[in-house]
Amino acid sequence: MNMAKASKSKSTKSNWKEKSWYTVKAPEIFEFKEVGQIVSSDPENIKNRVIKTNLSSLSSTSFPAALFINVKLRVTDVSSNVANTIFIGHEYLSSYIKSLIKRRRSLIQNVVDLTTADNKKIRLKTICITQFKVSESKKKDIRKIITKKLQEFASSSNFDVFCQEMLFGKLAIKVFNAAKLIAPIKRFEIKKSELFEVF
Repeated sequence: MNMAKASKSKSTKSNWKEKSWYTVKAPEIFEFKEVGQIVSSDPENIKNRVIKTNLSSLSSTSFPAALFINVKLRVTDVSSNVANTIFIGHEYLSSYIKSLIKRRRSLIQNVVDLTTADNKKIRLKTICITQFKVSESKKKDIRKIITKKLQEFASSSNFDVFCQEMLFGKLAIKVFNAAKLIAPIKRFEIKKSELFEVF
């Protein structure tokens, strides 16, 4: 047997013996559900790692759109072989968003920076699709009402409540109902969110 290969094989086995498996847990808004496992020789190497998972695997309720939403979590600390995480953002699959956009309708995109009642800062990217094409002034008015409704809800909600309402469609319905008073709306979605993190 080649001694170099034998030495390499022993080294590989030794390295694996030094490593441990860590269970990744979602934050409280997802009922601390298990996301997966990470192997590492040092728990410090896991901290700050970003985990991406589908919302459907975290949801305990029936929400069809969850299949088209990816959630991003960041590992904050490791304790007793459990890696705890926080929610740092979400994004709809681009293929899903493209399927919503039809001809002879207006697409209104918006970027809004918000601060929740517990002082968490988050950026949202939204899309609003009208039933038919509307004027630029209507688009401007729709953007204003979208921003207003999002700011109002954020300022009166803590971060966990805000995220739950946002991810499971309740916040989108509130904004939709406000925007449709300006012009007929086909769809409103919060297509992406991103937490402004402080390290």
